Amino acid sequence: MPATCSAFQKCEPSIRRNASGRINDGYFNGLLRDKIRVQEQLVRSAATDALTGLSNRRALDARLDAEWTRAARQGSPISVAFIDIDHFKRFNDLYGHTMGDEVLSTVADCLTEAARASDVVVRYGGEEFAVLLPDTDEAGAIAAGERMRKNVEGMTHFALTKGRPVVTISVGCATRSPAAGGGPRELLLAADEQLYAAKGAGRNRVMHELSATGSFATST
Repeated sequence: MPATCSAFQKCEPSIRRNASGRINDGYFNGLLRDKIRVQEQLVRSAATDALTGLSNRRALDARLDAEWTRAARQGSPISVAFIDIDHFKRFNDLYGHTMGDEVLSTVADCLTEAARASDVVVRYGGEEFAVLLPDTDEAGAIAAGERMRKNVEGMTHFALTKGRPVVTISVGCATRSPAAGGGPRELLLAADEQLYAAKGAGRNRVMHELSATGSFATST
């Protein structure tokens, strides 16, 4: 008989029993499926940025470790690009946080469009994004950074609206061969250094560390 409850009672779902009075296995299986579904949703939420829908920094760290191990085993290169929206604080101050959030979401879409299926685009924090580029050498990293830069600069949604400035990004890239040693944290630090170099050189450009010579490749 279905359970009843008043406005002040917690209403429990009815439990179906078989002819012998034992609870049906289907009841427990349903509870287990619900529990697994909730746990999967929690895992996805913990690894996803709520505003942009991108993966977050936690997800990047996990994926980078896995890709680094795979690249070391296969002898392939791996690259990372750090991206920062130019003068974003000034944009927020002038146009408000609502439009700032709109810019973040639109930039996230531009970066995703420019990425390959194997790349991992994440919101790293604030106005900073990162893209993990598996099986990508120096030239490939620079090309990927340039695709992203052009995609964002060409955002007509903002550029052609009266009173809205053109949105641009600075991109810093680094490449490593895990088989040669080092670690994933070193790769992130190198890409971050190149991002600051790109910003210091005038913004709206791509810079890459060429580790063999210590020189830089730039794109404007």
